[in-house]
Amino acid sequence: MDYFAGLDISMDETHVCVLDREGEVVYECQTASTAQAIADELAKAPSCRRIVFETGRMAPILFHGLSHLGLPVVCIESRQAYQALKSLATHKTDRNDARGLAHLARTGFFKPVHVKSLSAHALSSLIIARKKLVGQRVTLENQIRGLAVVFGIRLPRALAAAFINQALKASEGVAGLSAAIRGLIAARTAVMTAVAAIDADIRRMTRASAACRRLMTIPGVGQLTALAFVAAIDDPSRIRRSRDVGAYLGLVPRRYQSGEVDYVGGISKCGDRRVRTLLYEAANVMLTRSKGQLKLKDWAFAITRRSTMRKARIALARLMLAPENIQAMLIGSLDTLKTIQRIFAAAAALRRAGSSGTPAESKPIRPSSFWSGRPLPAPCRALQDARFPSPRQRAVQIGQVDLGHE
Repeated sequence: MDYFAGLDISMDETHVCVLDREGEVVYECQTASTAQAIADELAKAPSCRRIVFETGRMAPILFHGLSHLGLPVVCIESRQAYQALKSLATHKTDRNDARGLAHLARTGFFKPVHVKSLSAHALSSLIIARKKLVGQRVTLENQIRGLAVVFGIRLPRALAAAFINQALKASEGVAGLSAAIRGLIAARTAVMTAVAAIDADIRRMTRASAACRRLMTIPGVGQLTALAFVAAIDDPSRIRRSRDVGAYLGLVPRRYQSGEVDYVGGISKCGDRRVRTLLYEAANVMLTRSKGQLKLKDWAFAITRRSTMRKARIALARLMLAPENIQAMLIGSLDTLKTIQRIFAAAAALRRAGSSGTPAESKPIRPSSFWSGRPLPAPCRALQDARFPSPRQRAVQIGQVDLGHE
């Protein structure tokens, strides 16, 4: 008989409920919120076919920890689970939630989500910390400027060298103000030192990542944007089509349709807000700062002539990282031209053998020439005539084809 488990996880304790195929409770307990403790409790119950818990702060570490212990864990969308759990029990308790999650595991009425790797979360934490420190720096600088303007002193730009000198000079001889200004300047110096250390780590990581280096060849994309994008995508093989990246990051219009009502609104704003902001800024840099002749830039300016500059930035942000060559950049083993050519040869062999029936017509990739009018580099020229397999075949071919057979 099949058994299914539901885990209601909090910071300190986790409620465990195991059901059989008929929905009868087989085992219930309460344990610590660690992977080993949960695995020990599940070992006391019959072997489960599926173990379900919701997304949350503890989800990444528990998902990878339980997966490492060989348990069939599935992380599900919490918003959908919340609506389902409301209809399963009158009273909202951790015990009832664990039982409701076990019922969802038993019926299959859930939406599984991808849990990012811990390395991707580490990159995201670096970007989050930098953003918070930069915000603190701006707050301190505004406070210094506000204290000085009371005495009729207008300070220059905060990043200018004269900012600190004029602030110190303005506070000399004024009791109270001098100590306040010096304390704020010391705090600002400490924050800027921490930001510089994080920037050094970001530079080192981007130089070590082939995907980041390739993404930075796109005009407007810098180290921070490339690193944030790689951390957000994490596993490129889970994205079936390159145009789905825009939807994943919330850069596609939201649609509402009911009966005779059907309208398209603003962008959905789903996904990672920081990455979406960075892509928007990168699109703005391409439109306003880039000096070269770029086909994608001309395409965006054509949108401004019939719409607004804001919509052109959003459209450009959605498109600049979505072509097929970007997806090819991020696929794990596609690091060298030789490896790429071998995979294409293996894919062609599969198509000739007809191992998956009649494959759909594959599409030629268009490398950097899609967004740039400049001559293609040698690796891109070599790949210009290469052909990708159909989306249905791409995932299985990369993982299962014996590249040494050719």
